[in-house]
Amino acid sequence: TAGNYYVVASVKLSNGLAFSKPSDVLTGITGLDRPAARTISYNNSIRLAWSKVKHATHYQLCRVVNGRSVLIKTLPADVNYYTDANLRSGTDYTYFVRAVRVHNTSLNLYSSYLCIKTKTK
Repeated sequence: TAGNYYVVASVKLSNGLAFSKPSDVLTGITGLDRPAARTISYNNSIRLAWSKVKHATHYQLCRVVNGRSVLIKTLPADVNYYTDANLRSGTDYTYFVRAVRVHNTSLNLYSSYLCIKTKTK
């Protein structure tokens, strides 16, 4: 992938100079772009779609339920849409979508959340 690559080592300066063993190579991808959204509202469902984000490995889709953001779906990077069905007509819904890049087992990169406020017909 494109980006800068780094190696990290710690330095100890007291009583002489000492370096730790260098880390594995780290990429210079520091974050992800926030997706842009499109919505289509129906009587009992809402179709959400968003732009694909470069370097994302998946997307997290949350809906606000009782004032709390609840993860409702994790979608692979090649899927940038979701239809939320069995909703109440004439009701406001708020969603959050963010792109995620799994870098390794201990580090994930996230985009900022995209907030989508919409209403069923």
